[in-house]
Amino acid sequence: MRYSLRLGRVFNIPLYWHWSFLPVMAYLMYTAMRGPGPVDWRQFGLVTALIVLLFGFVLVHELGHALTARRFGLQTEAIIFFPLGGGALIRGKPKSSWREIGVYLAGPMSNLLLALLCLGLLVVLPEGRFFLRYYFRGGGNFSLPFEPFAHLVALSLLINLILFGLNLLPAYPLDGGRILQALLRPRFGQVWATRVVASFGLILCTILWWLGHTRQDWFMLAGALFIGLLAFSALVAAQREAKIVGRTVEELMRPMPNDRLYLQMNQATARQLPGWEEEAVKPVFNEWNELQGFLSFDVLSEEIAKPYTAELPLDKPKTDQIQLAASVDHRVIEKVYDPNWAPLVKEQALNEALQEIMEANAYGGVVYDRGRVKGYLLVHDIKKLLS
Repeated sequence: MRYSLRLGRVFNIPLYWHWSFLPVMAYLMYTAMRGPGPVDWRQFGLVTALIVLLFGFVLVHELGHALTARRFGLQTEAIIFFPLGGGALIRGKPKSSWREIGVYLAGPMSNLLLALLCLGLLVVLPEGRFFLRYYFRGGGNFSLPFEPFAHLVALSLLINLILFGLNLLPAYPLDGGRILQALLRPRFGQVWATRVVASFGLILCTILWWLGHTRQDWFMLAGALFIGLLAFSALVAAQREAKIVGRTVEELMRPMPNDRLYLQMNQATARQLPGWEEEAVKPVFNEWNELQGFLSFDVLSEEIAKPYTAELPLDKPKTDQIQLAASVDHRVIEKVYDPNWAPLVKEQALNEALQEIMEANAYGGVVYDRGRVKGYLLVHDIKKLLS
């Protein structure tokens, strides 16, 4: 992952640590050490241990999402840790809304389970009742004893309860917002469901910003900004998606072309086929006229120029370099075309088709009607409609 440090694997899921964690950790350490007197190493050690535990609590939260998704047949590509939490990059979506809710609910429930384990420990520890009273009933007029283990258990209980409650708020991008989105989608559709939870996210952003400004809490201000940016992005995406809601694949699909790209073609011939100006992406066929994938004009041009650019005079413009390279006869279609594509049907909703193409990591999809190929659909065309 870009700008991230690879940490290893847990349950065969790659873990990454985003670089933005470093300044946050430095700030927390500085806060623990600053003061008018000498450094309080006891406080410093407590904060360090708490950071390590917080990292573990976020990991358990994200593993809750990832392992539940795996149970439903979905793959988690990675878990990335950010200063304000983490994210499990899950490929695809569950087949039903209730399974989707189960995936999003699994994270907060993991934190609730940790909170119950901490509560059980505090009940049996001799100093546990003091910390329970201090953190959950108000400190009163007694001095807080320094018992590092009991203290950390009490703080762990508090943090996991906060993670549980905060993540269940019905605001995007929190888990509660995604759960509400899954509940609203069958009745109101994806666009309106996203609009509702994204609006709640902007409201939560405003509240957190006001609280952070009032208390001069920079961490809360950063959290408000993070939630606000993601909620606003989701709202913009919903507005764009509204342009294709109600439209079908048949309205935008292209018929199979007469001038075709074949696997045996060399680059020069492929590049000179008509229609590149309008299409940017073309389907690639084998000798039996069976679709094998798609080829982008940008990829084709880069591949043509690559072997020869270094040998050409530096004063030659790039267009001349590409033309000179295109005059050389060599096979490369087999090496540079993208074999991925999504199977679609002509009555399929356009937004669903776009989702399937993106999940296939392809340039487009093949459109079928009763088992017969009717044409193809390109992401390029859908994006033009969305712009």
